[in-house]
Amino acid sequence: MLLRVWRHPVNRADLPGAMARMFAHWVTCRLAVGAIPLPLPFANDTWLFCERRSREAAGLRLLVLKDFAAMSFVAHYLRSAEHFVDVGAGVGSYTVLAAAVTAARVTAFEPAEAAAAALMRNVAFNELAGLVKCRRIGVSDASGRGYFPPAAGGRLRADPCAEGEGVVRLQRLDEALGDDVAQVLKVDVCGDELEVLRGAQLTLQRPGLDAVIVGTGRGCRGLAPRWHRVCALLERHGFEPADYDPFERRLLRPAGLSDKGLFVRGRRADAIMRRVERAEGFWPTEDLCV
Repeated sequence: MLLRVWRHPVNRADLPGAMARMFAHWVTCRLAVGAIPLPLPFANDTWLFCERRSREAAGLRLLVLKDFAAMSFVAHYLRSAEHFVDVGAGVGSYTVLAAAVTAARVTAFEPAEAAAAALMRNVAFNELAGLVKCRRIGVSDASGRGYFPPAAGGRLRADPCAEGEGVVRLQRLDEALGDDVAQVLKVDVCGDELEVLRGAQLTLQRPGLDAVIVGTGRGCRGLAPRWHRVCALLERHGFEPADYDPFERRLLRPAGLSDKGLFVRGRRADAIMRRVERAEGFWPTEDLCV
């Protein structure tokens, strides 16, 4: 984490401040009592609350935009009233970013009970309920019933006989969205990205969808061996892998595997470039405009 903090674009202009925040976060986690959520400043004067000792809290406090390129792309591409779909929303960093910075509509899916509660709290605190629809269901390649382990880090699995804590409803994304077209789709479900995309064939075919952001599985054992299959599925629908330079507002050839893989519809690449070039800047921190 120290090396990532040192290299992250948000911290380049103030490395001493970044180191101070890292030390403060370490102290806060050690002294934390109970389950009081930690409030953290976020983009464009928004705030996010999350569990103090979680990886999400560390990423938000030390990096703000943990996926700097992918999150900047979302902020630069989307426009008011367009539709962003966030599968595996967690506490809502992508959801709040899309709604607060661009005024886009957001449909956020999060099956884990604690994360879904944090997501709804963050949406309400930032007064975004009119733009965000939070749905506590699991998204997969088949509809039915599933089980999501209450412990952090567990994976969603289909189980028609599951009962008690952790049981969630499963839906294919095509069924969950119906005819509502998304302009940008983000899927980050720690290993089950391929299943989500298999249940989103109609969604991926719709002409209005220009970009897909997928968790690459770095740190999640489930997806990494199947990453080529995710790429092949998206490429069959006309999406090509890309990197994004938020400062130059340019799509680039991927230099390697990051935490989030960005795919853009190939035939729309020039139009996407023109659109992000015209976007207004946003403020990840009070000292940095991108």
